[in-house]
Amino acid sequence: MKLSASKSEQTELSSAFKIQRYAFAASIILGPLSVALFVFSWPAGLLRQAIFATAQAGPLGNILHFIGGIAASFFLPVGYLGMSLLGM
Repeated sequence: MKLSASKSEQTELSSAFKIQRYAFAASIILGPLSVALFVFSWPAGLLRQAIFATAQAGPLGNILHFIGGIAASFFLPVGYLGMSLLGM
């Protein structure tokens, strides 16, 4: 395998490949952040019942918890795929 001597000899990456790389990079960052939002937007206490915790969280806490859970379900699998490709 020969390494190219100059930058002009390297082939240009396709735009789809660049978009894929940016999506993986964003998911690697946004996955753990969305899980943190999901966890920290809920009131503390592991033994509380779900209905009581929902009442304690209030409307903003419930909305943030919902958004964090939905975002985590999308970003975490893609982030894990991106990290595995990065490791390869």
